[in-house]
Amino acid sequence: MIVETFNHLRNLDYYDKFMYLYPAEATKDTAKRRLRMFLDFADISGSNIKERCNSFAERAKKDVAWCEELVYRYLSYLKEQYEEERKISAGTIKNRKVVVKNLLEILKIPFDWKLVSRGLPKPERYSNDTIPTLAQIRKICEYNDKRIKPIVYTMCSGGLRIGAWDHLKWKNVVPIERDGQIVAALVEVYAGTESQYPTLITKECYYSLHSWINFRKESGEKITGESWLMRHYWDTKEGFTHGNIMNPVKLSKDGVKGLIDSAMRRQGLRKNLTSGNKRHEFMLNHSFRKWRETQLILAGLKQQDINILMGHENSGMVDNYYRPWANGQQKIDDYLINEFLKASVNLSIQEEFREQGKSDKNTEIQSLKRNEWLNSEAIASLSDRLTKALEEIELLKQKK
Repeated sequence: MIVETFNHLRNLDYYDKFMYLYPAEATKDTAKRRLRMFLDFADISGSNIKERCNSFAERAKKDVAWCEELVYRYLSYLKEQYEEERKISAGTIKNRKVVVKNLLEILKIPFDWKLVSRGLPKPERYSNDTIPTLAQIRKICEYNDKRIKPIVYTMCSGGLRIGAWDHLKWKNVVPIERDGQIVAALVEVYAGTESQYPTLITKECYYSLHSWINFRKESGEKITGESWLMRHYWDTKEGFTHGNIMNPVKLSKDGVKGLIDSAMRRQGLRKNLTSGNKRHEFMLNHSFRKWRETQLILAGLKQQDINILMGHENSGMVDNYYRPWANGQQKIDDYLINEFLKASVNLSIQEEFREQGKSDKNTEIQSLKRNEWLNSEAIASLSDRLTKALEEIELLKQKK
């Protein structure tokens, strides 16, 4: 497999080798845009970005001094935009620098990036955006579209990245039952890809998804495990329909993003940025993921367990030896389910599920207290019997 990969790379041109570094579609688009900015600055012509990139590569390989001087001028230009005009941030400079750095590494052109980076502004290591409040999340879910509630619930409860919607099918959502009652659901995120990982959603979220699926089934769609979890609407007014009920069209990540943006604007939670502002109060989609991680932390989960549920990488040692899922497979076991259920109240959106969760927790506490009392009574009784037995043994000894 490794040999085949290297042979494949050997047959690619410089542009293809550069794009090989960006496997995800979202990152490909971003890399192309940043590469185009660099090629525009370098005044490299061509009919398309691939031709322009390969033209730059050929010239840079022949004239390394020209390439080095060009990179210095490009970074100085970005630095001026940051220091004098404040058109870009320090983080933007870093991101554009990385694209140029990757290109030069593909071309095997040596460059002292460590030295160059000393003269560039340091990006902030934090963002000043917040997470949405529970009231704001509820407000978004009031938007008049049957899809918005299951989408927002899934992103809040499961912490999904926006790109996960391109892969989610109904078969990837599996309810988890205890004593005949659904308590949560397992979600296989990015199923069938190298990025696949398991996570959990609340029963409130599962019921919302199930209700959406039932609505489609009652409308005439044939639902199977292969059905996309989110689809375009059907039989709507002209300009907003994508096929009919029997021929579903997947709602892609861009469609989900647009739907959430529309909901936030219609509900009065997002307006156009005013002059001088570069950030909204909270990020459009990633804020739901931040909200979920915050709730898991507040519920007292261990960081290793949070990392697994969020699809984060743990440290090398933890990844190698910490396995809270069953039989070495990406299936979550009872331990992690129990940990997740501790956060079910925090992760629930509607008050009825939050109150129900609190009631279940109080019932569990009362049950534990009762078991503790019964255990103490049993221990006391056993202690009395043991004492009596010791006294009888002592009497027998005296008789002898």
